[in-house]
Amino acid sequence: MQEVDIRVELGKLIIKHPNLIGFKSHLMASVAAAATSSTVENNDQAATDDYILFGGFGEEKSEIALLTGTSGSTTISHSGGLTFAHGVDTPVQEIPYNQVEIHTASTQTGTYSLAATLDLSVDEPFTEYVTAAATWYKIRYKNENGTTYSAYSPVVVGAGHDESTLGWLVHEVAEELSDLEHREWSYNQLRSYARRGVIVLAKEVARQHGSALAAYDTQSLTASTPNYDLPARFISFRKVDVAFDGSTSYRATVEREDSGLPNTTYYTSDPRITRRGTQYHIRPTPTSSAGTAYLWFQQYPAQMSDDDDTHGLPYGAHEVIKDFMLWRAWLNKDNNRARNYKSDYYESKEEFMLLLSEGDDDYRLPTMKSRSSDLEGLEYHVATDF
Repeated sequence: MQEVDIRVELGKLIIKHPNLIGFKSHLMASVAAAATSSTVENNDQAATDDYILFGGFGEEKSEIALLTGTSGSTTISHSGGLTFAHGVDTPVQEIPYNQVEIHTASTQTGTYSLAATLDLSVDEPFTEYVTAAATWYKIRYKNENGTTYSAYSPVVVGAGHDESTLGWLVHEVAEELSDLEHREWSYNQLRSYARRGVIVLAKEVARQHGSALAAYDTQSLTASTPNYDLPARFISFRKVDVAFDGSTSYRATVEREDSGLPNTTYYTSDPRITRRGTQYHIRPTPTSSAGTAYLWFQQYPAQMSDDDDTHGLPYGAHEVIKDFMLWRAWLNKDNNRARNYKSDYYESKEEFMLLLSEGDDDYRLPTMKSRSSDLEGLEYHVATDF
């Protein structure tokens, strides 16, 4: 599937070139400017009406031509004549699209309309488009000859992304990796590292700073129904109140399911909550559908999918997540770099957790034992869960 990747940088839309597919060869003889045919090593897989790229992305004089036919096993014909001369061994490859459409809207979820169609600037590392700060953008690649299109990119705002967004994280990490074109690490790879970094850090925050991930919801009770689905992205309960009659509520005790004897009698004035899998169980079983359970709980942040999605953690988490992503990116590629970024990650995480503890009445300083086991658990997850 064609990956469509864009970002905003210094007031410009930075558009990654499409992935090259299919036919791939190189020139066996130099060709002059205005030439309408070329000799390649092998024209197998070359097809009439395909676009072909002479040269590579970001290389001076690289250009796109439309293939009009083949002859024998080494000749390809192209329409309009080439703009530049190309030497022996110049790469010649199929490129699925030769243009990009820019679509804009005044709001993120508004109606998008076509604002511009650009020829791909293949002699530059990226195709660029000047943005307006308050405008939202999305793009898709276009094959002008066959009038076919790629999927749309994620939407971005012309002002760019702030530090809490997926777009900022991916761009900052790709820049530090010297891989803004995502040749070594794809956008989807970096996004997966960001997602994992959020989960790992959220677990730490949940353990030490209960209020930082606090959420609230209510559950309408149903007569004769003791089991209810846990809230989305549930971590743990902070407290639960239950009003079996819909008016008078009582604080529930959250306990293990095997607590109590088989013949234990439960009372509406002393409710109990147990958890099983993705559900929780209320004792005693409600006898009326008029009741309500009031739930205070900890919740993982929503998963980031688009560039404008935020990590959902307290301010400052972006630096910790960034270091985690860099650690993960180098893992199994360069042990020395991975070790350095691992050290950076633990240092930035410690600073972040310390800042959260200031003025937080819910803060619980881990014991040495819990610190040790937590680090072992984190090492285990990082090594196996990507």
